[in-house]
Amino acid sequence: PVPQGEHLLLYYSGSNLGQCEAFAAQTERIYGGGVAIMKRDRFAAQRAEGDKPGYLITREFILEGKTLTVNAVSDTRVDRKTGLRVEVFRHPPIGEHADYYHAEGGGYSYAYDGYKMDDSVTAVGDNTAFRITWKGKDLTPLVGKPVYLRFELNNMDLYGFRVE
Repeated sequence: PVPQGEHLLLYYSGSNLGQCEAFAAQTERIYGGGVAIMKRDRFAAQRAEGDKPGYLITREFILEGKTLTVNAVSDTRVDRKTGLRVEVFRHPPIGEHADYYHAEGGGYSYAYDGYKMDDSVTAVGDNTAFRITWKGKDLTPLVGKPVYLRFELNNMDLYGFRVE
């Protein structure tokens, strides 16, 4: 792949004959080439599709950056509600796993204050670097703390995320 801005160019060539056939064939060999273009880091995605949102949770990690960016794309069909939000939470204290997740509240009881799902600004569209914020805040107050990220996807493809 050849990087070009936020795209990757994948050059390829082809022929009407295979490699082994070329030596034995009596027909004229015809060559062709082309280029495939894709956005960076979009080899595989986690997809949430349908009426209900899908969720992904990361492993616990020590937050070392203050900015979260995601590589994602919305479903472009007009009849679809789309969006991506992120919640930042911590591991519950030992012995308190029973009330860890509240299905009726749609969230985790150990989300950091100001970083709950409802605080997250919804990302919609097609971008290799959506900057995620929580009511305008970045992750600065949480740097150095152990965190999990919980992604909520509504008719979205999530290709990756980065904390810087």
